[in-house]
Amino acid sequence: MSSAGVHFNAEQLEAVKLIQQYLQDLGLQSSASTLASESGIPLESVEITAFRHAVLQASWNEVYPLLDRLLRSSQNSTTMRQDIDIVLGEQEFCDLLHLSPYLAIRRLRDIPVGRSKDYDWKRKLSSSLIVHSSELDLMSTAEPTCANRKTCLSRIQEYLSPAIMLPPNRLEALFSHARKHQQDSCPFHTRDQRFSLLKDHSCTRAAFPSKTDAVLHGHTDEVWNLQWNHAGTKLATASADKLVLIWKVLPSQEITIEHVLRGHSSGV
Repeated sequence: MSSAGVHFNAEQLEAVKLIQQYLQDLGLQSSASTLASESGIPLESVEITAFRHAVLQASWNEVYPLLDRLLRSSQNSTTMRQDIDIVLGEQEFCDLLHLSPYLAIRRLRDIPVGRSKDYDWKRKLSSSLIVHSSELDLMSTAEPTCANRKTCLSRIQEYLSPAIMLPPNRLEALFSHARKHQQDSCPFHTRDQRFSLLKDHSCTRAAFPSKTDAVLHGHTDEVWNLQWNHAGTKLATASADKLVLIWKVLPSQEITIEHVLRGHSSGV
């Protein structure tokens, strides 16, 4: 219930959280705090806030007890905990590597291993420790391999329920999905351009190509399939005449046959 006595249904509760996160992403912390206060809906629990802060500050002694509390009521918490422990262990290893390779080696040894991909990861880091004899070379080589702590948090969010920890930039992702849906639903959409979400998107029939730009001669029967390459510079056509023709668009916009593929025993 909000401070004004308003009751929210499930969709409204999610909307308030999404807006809070978006305001924070925009740097409008005061506005996000006001929304949380007036709605009575915090973006995340106190435990998640503390966990996020502990990871970002590399306070590893605090991270693991907080994780235990977060996963206490989660299903498949044992498997989830193993996966998250590996992500945290990787990041802790990277942090320690810049302080002392010897401490990093000890931490690498303690990272739990349950699957072949985890062995591969440990083998890769172990190899980098063995190959480079000098500590200076080791430090400079290992640094690009180590993800920063924000990336570490993003990886952890993949394992946690969004009810516990909201994925990053969630509203932006929904905006992108909405634009993609409206673009795919528009029967006359032909141009990849950004459009407003303030109203439903639709292209007029006049925007759809309806004028003949070129007539291609080469097949002697019906054309059953055609496909452009991603660059829009080549076109493949397949016909009932058993041929596949590859056309090339010249800088002058003239379209010519580049290859003729024969060998099919029936129409393509």
